[in-house]
Amino acid sequence: MQQKLLLCSLVFLAAGLTGCSTMQGGSPLLTPAALRCEYKANPLGIDKTAPRFDWQLKSDQVDARNQKQSAYRILVASSAAILKSDHGDLWDSGEVKSDATSQIAYAGNPLKSEQHAVWKVRTWNGAQQAGKWSEPSTFSVGLLNPDDWKAKWIGYDAPAKTSDEDKFTHDILLDGLKWVWCPEANSTTRPAGVNVPAGARYFRKVVTLPPGNISRATALITADNRFELFVNGKAAGTGTDFHLVKRINLLTYMHTGENVIGIVARNDADGPAGLIGRLKIVV
Repeated sequence: MQQKLLLCSLVFLAAGLTGCSTMQGGSPLLTPAALRCEYKANPLGIDKTAPRFDWQLKSDQVDARNQKQSAYRILVASSAAILKSDHGDLWDSGEVKSDATSQIAYAGNPLKSEQHAVWKVRTWNGAQQAGKWSEPSTFSVGLLNPDDWKAKWIGYDAPAKTSDEDKFTHDILLDGLKWVWCPEANSTTRPAGVNVPAGARYFRKVVTLPPGNISRATALITADNRFELFVNGKAAGTGTDFHLVKRINLLTYMHTGENVIGIVARNDADGPAGLIGRLKIVV
């Protein structure tokens, strides 16, 4: 009777071990995930010629214990199509016996400026079984040599090329001029504390030009409070704010011989008044 009971216990123990082996399903396989190059996912413009790779391990049996990586293989290719064929034309590390998953430096063909690369990893578990390839990841190399920099700095605006006309008109300034008005504005004849009365004042000057072609004619003028400019009886321009100097092109209004320049300056209210301007002509 005791022999029969012992035999039954052994049979039960054997059956239990078989059941455990079937439940475990063999050693878990490891697949790399969260691939990074120089501590970044898909970095652009890195400045390293031997960038460092790292990854995390993903198990197909998350509850299994004591899982570890026993080897890895890295492929780096110049295009996604080449990498898809499991070929690394830039670097194939081969199967490296190591449990390292970070700080693994690139050791393939020299990387060039603006190099674009695609890479993936495969790992082996503790039972020397290979897992699946990781999803591909990318990185690109920036400009490694000073001679590679051929662009202009963003934010610097080179001086615009100016035409002769621009140079001519911008050379006209009011420096050295004095405000003019009718005698009533003269401080030596006007009683102290008396403002210039409101109203229009008229200014006229004859400009005689020698024979030849007039190439440029520009007036720079303003008045307190406002003005109207006439050349040979035609309205040529106006100004309504004495703080703003008006630049007026008079080329189409002038001719050789006598030219009459007329200005109507208006003082809108009792108070200060004045007219100032300069005319520049090239024949």
